[in-house]
Amino acid sequence: MRIKAPVINSEETRRLCELGVDEVFCGFEPSYWRRKFKYFSVSQRPSFSSFTRASDLQETINVAHRHGTKVHVAVNAFFYLKEQYDLAERIIKNALEMGADGLIVADAVLLLKLNKTLLKNTDVIVGCDAVVLNSAAVRFYKNLGATRIVLPRSMTIAEMRETIFHDPSMEYEAFIINDLCFFEDGLCAFCKEGSGGAGLKRNAGGHEKMDLFSGPIIAPSILMRGYLGGCRDRFQQQEISCKDDQGSGPARPFYFWDKKHIQGCGACALHDFMKMGMTSLKILDRKLPIEEKVRAVRFIKKCSEWLRRCSMDKRTYVARCKALFKKTFGAQCDLYDCYYPSVFLKEKK
Repeated sequence: MRIKAPVINSEETRRLCELGVDEVFCGFEPSYWRRKFKYFSVSQRPSFSSFTRASDLQETINVAHRHGTKVHVAVNAFFYLKEQYDLAERIIKNALEMGADGLIVADAVLLLKLNKTLLKNTDVIVGCDAVVLNSAAVRFYKNLGATRIVLPRSMTIAEMRETIFHDPSMEYEAFIINDLCFFEDGLCAFCKEGSGGAGLKRNAGGHEKMDLFSGPIIAPSILMRGYLGGCRDRFQQQEISCKDDQGSGPARPFYFWDKKHIQGCGACALHDFMKMGMTSLKILDRKLPIEEKVRAVRFIKKCSEWLRRCSMDKRTYVARCKALFKKTFGAQCDLYDCYYPSVFLKEKK
């Protein structure tokens, strides 16, 4: 199984490639996109977690290729406006001309519109935001030119096994560590987007008023981990009068989710993944500090090496995996932070 890691600059790429990752992924949001669509991300990430200059992306591709590592560029918004498709295709064309080995997409319309000659000998990866939950969906995207499917983190081990069984010729990718979420990315209004500042609405007279939720207050512990957006933000709540649209009483901070559940690990599932033919293990998140990415890569690489180098039953592997997790991250395994808790269910006889 290949190990795939996120990067936002060439130095991160160098360090992770030296650790032996097989693939890296990144975003590319050039100036010609940002000038026209400032508030609409081409890859559902803020600009600071994507490359914004072609020269920087080119350097990262060069560094990765010197180490024999592939580079996949994400152009994976849920959808694009009609006037955005031409620019999205231009971004893909530019990235592939620089030597990128593949792209990550989520919008079936974009995949349908892309020139198939452009995609020749290219890894065409359908991301989790497309919500591919079964073999019929795999077949649909394969007919559009996909070569790999990222299986959503909401799937169970049994569901993944059945999906791969129906078409083992397709490549499959699974999330393995960091940024776990209980919900389905492709069906989430908060997914990967920062809250961005005070919530505003415009009334009939044209005056801006505060909405129910104002700007997020980022807790230092979460900020250090790199989580800056979506439902993990700390919000301010205030009652609004329906009569005159004025705030009433003091603003009160609240979370949609508490500060637990910010790690996420699925390493215990590697034993099952190897048997079912999983192609790639995806480490998250692009916004994390490089030391967090390095630590995650070392951990997953070690777990993978155990399975490649020696025959090991599932119980022995899981026990060693849990011990290494505690040693690496200084915490006990917790089913609440487990990507694939179904791995611990007994198999049907």
